[in-house]
Amino acid sequence: MVKRALPSMIGVVLCAAIALIASYACATDAGYTQYRDPLGRFAFDYPSTMEVRSTNPDQVSIFHPSASLRISVFVEKRARRGEAKAGPFLASFKERLKLDMKDAVVLDESEAQKGSDSGHLVCAFKDRRGLEHVQLVHYVVGEDKVLQMIISDRPSGFANLEPVIRKVHGSLQILGRGLK
Repeated sequence: MVKRALPSMIGVVLCAAIALIASYACATDAGYTQYRDPLGRFAFDYPSTMEVRSTNPDQVSIFHPSASLRISVFVEKRARRGEAKAGPFLASFKERLKLDMKDAVVLDESEAQKGSDSGHLVCAFKDRRGLEHVQLVHYVVGEDKVLQMIISDRPSGFANLEPVIRKVHGSLQILGRGLK
């Protein structure tokens, strides 16, 4: 009985080891590094060729030294408590965009479900210097704080790097502690 159990036990351990290695390999794709907030609130993947600059835990900038792609994450205290919905933040961003930037256009917008605490939009605009930009802006609203992720590039860079931008955006996770 022991002789038959030993090969099946080895098989179970081997399968578990393979599954563990495979899950680790899938956790971070080659060419990406994971940024984890030092306060344990959020994490996301970014291209390994980029550099991180963080002046404080509530503001992270990631940039490529020789490209125009930028990733910025801000965590701010909400002005007033209320329902944690992303819709009002997206609407306010669109209003400010139209007031501040001529020819601003929303290219894509998430269908924020009623009451959703998360939503994003993609917009294009010319800044005050006349330079064209495309931004993916994502809000996650917590009880007391709001996280804003902005991924920005020039239109040609955004078009060429769209899979990378979508990967970074899609990798955003709010961790166990939430936005505290």
